[in-house]
Amino acid sequence: MESVGFCVRVDSRDGYVDKIGGLVHQYDSVVAVKHGGHKNENPHYHLVIKTSILPQAFRKRMKLAFPDGKGNQHMSIKPYDGAIEAVSYLFHEDPDAKLIVQHGVSDEYITKARTVNQKVRVMVQEAKEKASWKLEDDVFEQLDKTQGYSDRHIAKLLYLTAMRSGKYPPQPHHCRVMTQKIQFRLCDGNEHEEERLCASLAENVFRY
Repeated sequence: MESVGFCVRVDSRDGYVDKIGGLVHQYDSVVAVKHGGHKNENPHYHLVIKTSILPQAFRKRMKLAFPDGKGNQHMSIKPYDGAIEAVSYLFHEDPDAKLIVQHGVSDEYITKARTVNQKVRVMVQEAKEKASWKLEDDVFEQLDKTQGYSDRHIAKLLYLTAMRSGKYPPQPHHCRVMTQKIQFRLCDGNEHEEERLCASLAENVFRY
């Protein structure tokens, strides 16, 4: 689909919020929010801008508007195809995030974008619940820690648990890794058993 504008990510710097506000006089529409990062350690702004300006000219404008840094870490610019998902992404960190700029976009459209974001969040959470990496803990909790188990037994239990719980079954490599980690956890801090297990794993790595 042909680009109708740009998605911009730019670091939070002194004076940048005012500069973002000034963009409303230059473009057909501007929507912007502030994000903090995963642990609020990386404050930055996300903007969705609709414009007919060509990419090279737009990039030059952005560099002039936000001059206090260089490189993709400071600012990144990607094409915007007009899809509502680009605007809904503005709310992926905080569904109730307040817009710092809303120009050329109706309140109804913003509400719709928030709704799309909520649906995406549900889908992501459902995918996480099905993620195979959770199987390791699920299987470990089923095992009697006083007993020993073969790798085949643990691997079978990994697949059985996945199928019965609706989680994604692990790929062969991940199944082997999870089996090895479960075996290590079953050592329960016994250094002799831990070293014996790891020596066996190392031997298999260099076996010809």
